[in-house]
Amino acid sequence: MQSHGAQQSRLPGVSRYLVAATALVAVSYGMCRFGFGLTLPRISESLPVTASLAGGASSLSFASYCGAALIAGVLVSRSRGTAATVLAGLSGAAGAALIATAGGNAQLLCGVTLAGAAPGFVSPSVAQAIAELARRSDGAAVAREPRWQAIANAGTGFGVFGAGVAALWLPWRLSWSIYGGLAAVSAIAALVTERRARAMAPKQASSESASDSGAKRHRTFLAILPTVVLALCMGAGSAVFWTFGRSHAESTAGLSNTASLLLWCAVGAAGVAGALSGDLSQRLGFQRAWGLASVVLALSIGGVAASPPLLPPTGTTFVTLGLLFGASYVVLCGLQITGAALAWPESLGAGTAITFTAIAAGQAVGAASAGLVIDAAGSTVAFVCGALVCAAGGVAALLMPFGRRRATLYP
Repeated sequence: MQSHGAQQSRLPGVSRYLVAATALVAVSYGMCRFGFGLTLPRISESLPVTASLAGGASSLSFASYCGAALIAGVLVSRSRGTAATVLAGLSGAAGAALIATAGGNAQLLCGVTLAGAAPGFVSPSVAQAIAELARRSDGAAVAREPRWQAIANAGTGFGVFGAGVAALWLPWRLSWSIYGGLAAVSAIAALVTERRARAMAPKQASSESASDSGAKRHRTFLAILPTVVLALCMGAGSAVFWTFGRSHAESTAGLSNTASLLLWCAVGAAGVAGALSGDLSQRLGFQRAWGLASVVLALSIGGVAASPPLLPPTGTTFVTLGLLFGASYVVLCGLQITGAALAWPESLGAGTAITFTAIAAGQAVGAASAGLVIDAAGSTVAFVCGALVCAAGGVAALLMPFGRRRATLYP
């Protein structure tokens, strides 16, 4: 029987890792992945970046993200999660450095591709590490795991906010230099704090190996398919806002470049609300939580289509919609981790790799489809379609076979 003092002593180690992991998520997603779009207008003033080249860069970033997520899933399933963290730091730092020093488009493309891989390596390794550390601690830690997962995932909001502020006030080369340094520092911090936390909570070999064996027997794609479907709907529906939301706000409300960047800062700041996704899932159950967040996401996207004629096309309107979008989107990302845990409870890292890859795949299809719809029928129709896809995901969550019970991570 472990003493209460011994149990309590382990929690600070986990907490320190949680801070480092949240910072790594913030840099990888908010800066390395989304920073290119925010700095693209300034980059285009220095380098001959055409629209087609920018689109190609985004496609390469998407491809590297998906590849990195799948590689990380394999690594964590073989207990090599720290290798994925190292790769996240290296790809983020190297990619940012290439962008910061780019003298031509070839180097810029290489940098965007490398930087885009960083978040793909991060999510599976962080999700698996938090799950393992919680299980090695005490009962209270296991109960807190959904909240810990949600807090780390909400790092995206901090990163988007920071990238927006940097785009407002700093030259783009300096911004990317800072992103590279932060990627390296946060990865090192995550590695060090994870190692110390594991040392404070030694592994229970016999029981863990038995559970791992059971996981391998029961880990089927059919079990995680419902979560993948929800991820595809979320990614496809939200893509129109991520891709065209800022330009639509500028053209409709006449927002300046600075004002539209403030809109993006609002999206990032609201994303911090994603830290509540674990509590939301425990209180409402996974299905209802997903349905509620999907409705809010759909309303925020549909609100863009309604401004005008139903909503006034003002900066206040778009900032409000950005707050709703950022909060609901990051909450849904956190719920994706919950869904992966429900499907593959002992292989959370691999499950997270699959579901987050599905989000990215949905975004790629959604962005391309939205562009075609805008060319054919206008942006209003495209935003309505995006809202409907998100709403469909909310309805699907209520009809899926999982979640017939209240969805804690380990029911």
